[in-house]
Amino acid sequence: MRAFFDDGTPLGVKGDSRCEIDSLTQSFAVLCDMPDKSRRDMAIKSALEKLVDTEHGIIKLFAPPFTTQGRQAGYVNAYPPGIRENGGQYTHAAVWFCRALIKNGQQDVGYNLLRMINPAYKYGVEKHWQRYKTEAYALSGDVYSKTGIEGRGGWSLYTGAAGWYYRTVYEDLLGITQIENKLYLNPVLPASWKGYTAKLLKDGAVIDIAVKHGTDMQMKVDGKLADFVPLDGENHSVILE
Repeated sequence: MRAFFDDGTPLGVKGDSRCEIDSLTQSFAVLCDMPDKSRRDMAIKSALEKLVDTEHGIIKLFAPPFTTQGRQAGYVNAYPPGIRENGGQYTHAAVWFCRALIKNGQQDVGYNLLRMINPAYKYGVEKHWQRYKTEAYALSGDVYSKTGIEGRGGWSLYTGAAGWYYRTVYEDLLGITQIENKLYLNPVLPASWKGYTAKLLKDGAVIDIAVKHGTDMQMKVDGKLADFVPLDGENHSVILE
């Protein structure tokens, strides 16, 4: 369920003709660690079935969109069905859904969807770039799902969505997080990856990271077992395998 109208009528219940399912509700059930795993899994499964459109390369914010008929939901009704927040892809939320997939142990699916909404990927697939039409080097804030222009990008150079995309790849997939003056590595890699290498520049120091995909991995910093990488202004070599 998504919300309530002023008179208490619920919005987003099963069978609703508008906004029957909303990716925010589904994603944040996982991101906020709701306790019932079976319901979290069902939320993710339902969103994959009803909101992900692989044919046009989009992850819808919600479905079905609002129309001018019936009860009005405010600002969102100002957009035609399938445009921007009204049932199109709102990229902040699309990235949050990918993040929820990774957190839910479905990193292969999350990674594939991150690739799908990446403009660089779209420009490698003719049917996508012919519709997308915005820059290949910048993330669009929204992508339309309106019939006839599915996959058309809008409101490009959207730094908020790009920032969340960067954080999801950097923190959730690669597993690189900083807490105060310590750097932690907890990668959640797709099965197809053998690992990755990264070179971080932190306050003038170079941190070389090499990760090999596996189970029961141990981290060594400058050849010694460690739980974190100290951010002490010195160069460090980090191996996680």
